[in-house]
Amino acid sequence: MRKFLKVVGWILCVLVVLALSAVGVARVIAGRKYNTQWTTHTVSFPLPFPLSATELETLRSERIAAGASAADPLAGVDLQAVTLARAIARGEHLVKTRVNCEGCHGNDLGGKVLIDQAIVGYWAPPNLTAGPGSVTRDFSVADWDRAVRHGVRHTGQSSSMPTTEFVNLSDHELSDIVAYIRSRPPVDRTMKPVGIGPVFSFVVGFGSSALPAFSPDHQRPHPVDPPVEALANRVVRSVGRLERRHRGTRPPRRHGEHLLPHAPVRRLGEGQPRA
Repeated sequence: MRKFLKVVGWILCVLVVLALSAVGVARVIAGRKYNTQWTTHTVSFPLPFPLSATELETLRSERIAAGASAADPLAGVDLQAVTLARAIARGEHLVKTRVNCEGCHGNDLGGKVLIDQAIVGYWAPPNLTAGPGSVTRDFSVADWDRAVRHGVRHTGQSSSMPTTEFVNLSDHELSDIVAYIRSRPPVDRTMKPVGIGPVFSFVVGFGSSALPAFSPDHQRPHPVDPPVEALANRVVRSVGRLERRHRGTRPPRRHGEHLLPHAPVRRLGEGQPRA
């Protein structure tokens, strides 16, 4: 019996050593992946985007209808303030309905602990506001591009940002999102960096797509503007939301409804000529 227990003990010791060795190897590989340096293309876009010719013409018409002089209907209008206000409104719409920054960074965008378990690890998306503890306070446009659409930190290293969901954002959309984030009240909160536990070690170390920075083409250019149809639908959505805010109602979204209320659901091939 003692011999049997001794054999079992040795087997358990070997298994423990092998398990610890595997965790150690996984941690080393995961650490190397996080420390991988990436070179991305350098982008530049306005923040916020200026009003388009169509928006300016619409604004002139609105001002004339409100009694402004037809000779110079935009006299006295702070176009910069109007531009920023519209960018913030569009950015809020994108954050609330599409990119869901608040789901990871908290309702106040000041950071939020998502995982804190010794066996798994520690993951807390950081503070995006301009308050103490912010990681984006001094971000340039290129830094925002790297972080959101490439999964790369401003230092050039890999991050945990789920960029595969945002890689197709246009410059205009990203600019609007940044305008909205910068408009939020500053939050005083500092989040700890990622802590790699045993589970994280294996997921990151041996997972082919655990870190999004390994997925996108970091030299592929991004579209400047979203598709025309998406832009038009987004405007309809924003107008509808503002109308409901004034009425104090918010109709429920039906299953299968287009992201934009009041916009018809288009089926594949609908409206196209048949061969």
